[in-house]
Amino acid sequence: MIKTRQFYDTCSLLLRAGNLFDEPEDFIISSITLQELENIKTSTNKDDNVKFSARQLLHDLDEHFGQYLIINYQNTYAQNITQRDFELTNDTKILSCYLECVRLFPEEKIVFITNDLALKSIARVFTSNIQSLEEDKPDDYTGYKEITMSDDCMGDFYTNPSENEWNLQIGEYILVKNTEGEIVDRLCWNGEYYRHLDYKSFNSRWFGEVKPIKGDAYQ
Repeated sequence: MIKTRQFYDTCSLLLRAGNLFDEPEDFIISSITLQELENIKTSTNKDDNVKFSARQLLHDLDEHFGQYLIINYQNTYAQNITQRDFELTNDTKILSCYLECVRLFPEEKIVFITNDLALKSIARVFTSNIQSLEEDKPDDYTGYKEITMSDDCMGDFYTNPSENEWNLQIGEYILVKNTEGEIVDRLCWNGEYYRHLDYKSFNSRWFGEVKPIKGDAYQ
């Protein structure tokens, strides 16, 4: 019987926060994911729930050290990605660690687990062993998240609209608030980037004056 192991990327591992070790499971992660979790837990751009999940995961991974495998990223792994003309990012570095696992354990079935649509598309070039996790939505799920940002955070966010910072599903959106609690923008995640919907006026040293569109930002 072929042994099967799961290889989690960062976004899928975050979905396992709080129950990762509830049942025995032989899984694999990369050193890049550990670095990302460390960055997430103190990030000013991340949702509080995501930061809590990162802290919880790091605690559980430390407590259960030895019950899973960590693949330490090496620069030589990048060749698998760059030779196909893909950009080398943290996501593709994680994928390169997965590909190294496939090489190291040819007698096993290593399944790449990711809920990142862009990364999933890239991974399909290399393997068909890809799965996503089901995401539970709370009873009071609204379809949007409210995110408060400083001017500097807005600058970082708007210069990287293709990074799904808050792990939204396609069609979900965020309401961007300034530090005074005013809703200044509304954006929808379309699977590739955050797309502008309507927004209220605000002044920013990054963008100057943005004029309002009438209507309720929550609709």
